[in-house]
Amino acid sequence: MQQEQEKGQPLCPGVRTRDHTRINNRKMKKKYIILDVLALASLLGAYVTKNYADKRLGFVRWLNFNGNKLRENYPAETIKYIAAAAALVLCVWALYRLIRKKQQMTVPDKIMAVIMAIVTVYYMYATCAIVYTVTPSSFLLVPLIGISAYLLIIRSLIRAGDLSA
Repeated sequence: MQQEQEKGQPLCPGVRTRDHTRINNRKMKKKYIILDVLALASLLGAYVTKNYADKRLGFVRWLNFNGNKLRENYPAETIKYIAAAAALVLCVWALYRLIRKKQQMTVPDKIMAVIMAIVTVYYMYATCAIVYTVTPSSFLLVPLIGISAYLLIIRSLIRAGDLSA
């Protein structure tokens, strides 16, 4: 019995089994879609936060109050730079792993790898350039951009086979 299961043959000769690779591909596609939607939602949240902060005075007051409280209680600048450096290292690792599997990559995978690199570079720029003096919503903008960068990196690492899904 076990020899028949290991070879991939059905237990009953007349009964067909499901194609498990197709099921796994569907599950992977669902995970990719979920990660992409979450990354897009965090980028959209950063955009909405920036626009809302520019137009609403009450929101700016709330941002000023919470931003000052955050800076007093936590080493936010240090954490911000450490997270950005980790994102850069993970992005380079993911690109390296994807390039090694270049023959197996499809066009959407290549496009997502380029988008991942662009979002990570933008995250590095946002970490260094968007400071509290430029916009009071910086303590919300930079983490939202970072979340989208990390989600895209996780997606690429899953595709490269380094993370189990």
